[in-house]
Amino acid sequence: NIIARVKNQDKLKVINYIFYDNEKLIDNKITISNKIIELIRTSFSQNTFQIQNYDYLLFYLSLSTTLNNSNSDAFFYSAQVYENLKNYKKAEYFYNRVSKNHSLYLESRKKIALNKRFQKSINESEEALIELIKENPNNINLLIDTAAFYRITKQYNKAISFYTNIISSNEIENDQLWGLLYFRGICYEKIDQWDLAVNDFKSSLSINPDSPQVLNYLAYGWLERNIFLDQSLEMLQKAHEKYPE
Repeated sequence: NIIARVKNQDKLKVINYIFYDNEKLIDNKITISNKIIELIRTSFSQNTFQIQNYDYLLFYLSLSTTLNNSNSDAFFYSAQVYENLKNYKKAEYFYNRVSKNHSLYLESRKKIALNKRFQKSINESEEALIELIKENPNNINLLIDTAAFYRITKQYNKAISFYTNIISSNEIENDQLWGLLYFRGICYEKIDQWDLAVNDFKSSLSINPDSPQVLNYLAYGWLERNIFLDQSLEMLQKAHEKYPE
């Protein structure tokens, strides 16, 4: 949480940050509301919250919206909390309250679409994503998330089509490209296109040679086929060194 869980000596600093400016009491509700959100945003970005702290987060988010009932950031982070709690209906309620003019509006619509799959509405989720793509055809992140949706829901051919279009667009930097190649490789492997999968795994490793995920996946694929055994064991050892868990 924002105040109750911090060290005692820091509580006053937090309260001062929210309610005071240069030792002068802030009397602007919107300013106070926004300061609360700044702290909550930091909590999310640093992953400093735990599931037992969600009640506190929701309390301060509620306080923020009480002070400013059009605070879209507060609605968005409230939705994020409920999403983490797997209360997708409540999350959708708050995502729907994000203003159309806010920078988080598209992200909110995407979250609503993706979360429908957890409510046994995969078709509705797909339809909502496709509609968003029609409205935002050049949004790469939306395309990537849609490809991931198809991969996660085991619609591998559709996922491959999206990944291929994204990779071919030449708009992806290497820090993302290696992961997209890896995910497309997984999809190829799932539909028994092992040679194509290997090509993607190797291309991914040419960009990020130390990726434990890719090293592990390719090595196990070779071991299962009883080929390149020595190389596979070396790769698994390297993957374990990079990521012991």
